[in-house]
Amino acid sequence: MRRVRRTLRHVDPVSVFKLSLFFYAIGLIVWLVFVAILYSMVEATGVFDSIEDVSRGLALGWRVEIDLWFVEKWALLIGLIFWILLSLTNLVISFLYNIGADTIGGIKMTFVEKDD
Repeated sequence: MRRVRRTLRHVDPVSVFKLSLFFYAIGLIVWLVFVAILYSMVEATGVFDSIEDVSRGLALGWRVEIDLWFVEKWALLIGLIFWILLSLTNLVISFLYNIGADTIGGIKMTFVEKDD
């Protein structure tokens, strides 16, 4: 077995951004499925019907119909905002890492090569 020490001095910001977009897209899909499941559970309890009845009773001048499309539309909008913001955050962090690695020296790692 041979141990090799390496230092990670640079990460490619474009690669970090593409990988972030990919993983956060998967997270967005999971988020939408979670919201649909949560919606069906809350809908089964009748909470949305109560909210609609209260809004009609208050005569607010607007009619609220809470259905799966309404909830998923807002969940998608929120998810897309987070998808973009978090991916851009990772991009900025990769730039900051590169600056820090140039200044301080990077992350030291040890790799082990096994003899087969």
